[in-house]
Amino acid sequence: GIWEHFKAVCQPDGFKAQIVVVDREAVILYRAALAAVIAADLERSGMDAEAAQAKADAMIACVYSRSQEDNKPSENPDVAALRAGLEAHFLDAEAEKAVKKRFKAFGEEPSFLIVCDKLLTGFDAPIEHVMYLDKPLKEHNLLQAIARTNRTHSIPRPDGSEIAKPHGRIVDYIGVTNHLDEALKSYRSEDVEHALRDIAILRNDLKEAHARYRAQKRAMKLEGLA
Repeated sequence: GIWEHFKAVCQPDGFKAQIVVVDREAVILYRAALAAVIAADLERSGMDAEAAQAKADAMIACVYSRSQEDNKPSENPDVAALRAGLEAHFLDAEAEKAVKKRFKAFGEEPSFLIVCDKLLTGFDAPIEHVMYLDKPLKEHNLLQAIARTNRTHSIPRPDGSEIAKPHGRIVDYIGVTNHLDEALKSYRSEDVEHALRDIAILRNDLKEAHARYRAQKRAMKLEGLA
């Protein structure tokens, strides 16, 4: 899941991640699920339940636009719960500005930003190493999202050394990268060569290279015995 991937890829070096989902309701559902997974993991590592939940909540911020429907009551308990979540996690302009500043800062929370419409373009956060993508993006919006996440970055350590981010990662849950060829058509071919490569093809290339290497080793041993 997202949390296990984040722990392996981002957390060790202090990098952060953005989760892009299809709508505001999905923002709240993703947030609840992720917070529950993080809190449970922290509890397993020995943290008490209240502290684990507080830390999980601090690690996640949601950025979305408000609707007039959010504070209206509903007889449907699912709708009522979603609206309560949308009210609880909404950030006004000042709070959103503060969250974005902390997200860009090394060693501060949040570690995750969950968005659906805002911050998809024009939000510059080089510390963002991974974008978990669960929203259909096309053409320039898709390219901008990829380019922004893919910005190289170095984080200075207290000891004077640096942690390098040579590239970003897009984890595509919805298949939007299948549209990347179409999005790239408006660019010169030499500018976007190898912008996206199919992991299945890369895996096959690796297998072929490994087979050639083993064959070469066998041949060298035979030659040595001759």
